[in-house]
Amino acid sequence: MKYFLVALILQIFSSQVLAEKIQSQINSIEIGQKSEPHLVKLQSGRVAFIGFKEKKLLQEMQKNLKEKRWLELTLGGDSTLVKSKIIATPFRPNYNRDPEVPYTPSVISYSKAQTIFNKMRKDYQQDSQCFNRAHIWTYEEFQRSETYLNKVFLFFTSRYIRNHNYHWWFHVTPMAYVGGKKFTNWRMLDRRYTHGPLSPKTWTDIFIYTKKACKVVTQYSSYENNQRSQDCYLIPASMYYVVPSDLERHESESVARTDFEMMEVEYARWEAFKTQSPRGSHPLSN
Repeated sequence: MKYFLVALILQIFSSQVLAEKIQSQINSIEIGQKSEPHLVKLQSGRVAFIGFKEKKLLQEMQKNLKEKRWLELTLGGDSTLVKSKIIATPFRPNYNRDPEVPYTPSVISYSKAQTIFNKMRKDYQQDSQCFNRAHIWTYEEFQRSETYLNKVFLFFTSRYIRNHNYHWWFHVTPMAYVGGKKFTNWRMLDRRYTHGPLSPKTWTDIFIYTKKACKVVTQYSSYENNQRSQDCYLIPASMYYVVPSDLERHESESVARTDFEMMEVEYARWEAFKTQSPRGSHPLSN
């Protein structure tokens, strides 16, 4: 009996240690087929898994998605959704319906790309969001040299997430055009996961275990509506776009991002580097 109680206490303690709390809205939900778990894709980039037979929890999440609620979600060590509660909206940025402005990215040399990479600040928080790091890296380089960088969103499909129990559905990094404006000229500047500018395939191989090439598309719906045919997709965007909902809003509502929103920059700097107060706009709020 004594050993049983010790084992039970250790089990409870372990589950508490492994539990992770995330504050986010829900981006989308994909219903599992047959015995597959349901996938809850959070605006933060994380994926929460719901057991195929947990209908009540699924219905609760569907309602939260419809109402665009902010949630604090508790995830188990395997990213399984344990519970959630509704919280107040942290921030609500203003999205201006600006007219589409042609974006002309800078074309630079490889040595310039390497210099930009080396100057990217490394004092990021380990648990910071990729989109906030990317936003500050592009913003600060623009302030230094007026270089118009791009960003590339890497989207993991539901097929890939299910096959590899992957806990994320997107990643984003700054990108520079080196020597031209073709796909072969893309150089990824991912200061956290690499040691220098990388070609797209070399970069995606870090995250894609199958080493399959990621299809390049320009519309968010091309990823959203094709979850079973590819492992991954790449979508290039200007440096002003922060999160996938920006891409979706641009496509569905013609809302373009044409400049840096300073309150959003302040928040991104605080979340990713903890160097400013959290007064700014949260990029995930709908």
